[in-house]
Amino acid sequence: MKRIFSVLTIIFLLSCYSQSGALEEVPAATIASTVTTVPTATKEMSVVEQLLTAYLAGGSIEVSKLSEDERVELSAKVAKKKNAERDINFQVR
Repeated sequence: MKRIFSVLTIIFLLSCYSQSGALEEVPAATIASTVTTVPTATKEMSVVEQLLTAYLAGGSIEVSKLSEDERVELSAKVAKKKNAERDINFQVR
């Protein structure tokens, strides 16, 4: 068993080394200038949207510095997204 493991380890390590003839040098491409003088409109994400995106991506978020209104907004948006994922629709009458 040790012999098989040793042989497989050596094969793995040898396969990690690149062969000198296997690599080709690719010439550098020229990049055209993309500078524009006309300002473009960009939409700035709110703090709540940034936290929502981070939370839905699986990250941990810090909400202790949010105002009460921002916490309520974040909570409502998270609930809306989670309910949509679960295919739950609440109807208030």
